[in-house]
Amino acid sequence: MHACDSVVKILVVEDDKDNLDILQELLDGEGYDIFAADNGADAVKLAQDEQPAVILMDLQMPDFPNSGLNNEAGLVATRDLRSDPRTQSIPIVALTGFDTEKAGAAIMAAGCDAIANKPYDFSSLLETIADLIRHR
Repeated sequence: MHACDSVVKILVVEDDKDNLDILQELLDGEGYDIFAADNGADAVKLAQDEQPAVILMDLQMPDFPNSGLNNEAGLVATRDLRSDPRTQSIPIVALTGFDTEKAGAAIMAAGCDAIANKPYDFSSLLETIADLIRHR
């Protein structure tokens, strides 16, 4: 077993460069190996290819490269990941600025394992990621 085999990979799906940079800096600092997608289609492909330990999924982003923002793109990508045997067991954390009291049930029904509200509580987000990795 190589030393790099023990590196924990996280897929961050985020179309906002500032939010992506913040998450990458936070997660890099914790020793995670981060890779990113900025739309739903690329997120599904990367998850299939890379098999991350956890996916952080923005809900409002483009469905496909260069398409407009879609409030459901993250949920569509989540449902696609859940329907694929290669990715169905990867934990997914929804990243959202939506009112989760209203949208929470739909987010969880789509297949997300947890929700992180924007702006992020970083200690809570890191704890959620660690818990999902431990229980996978």
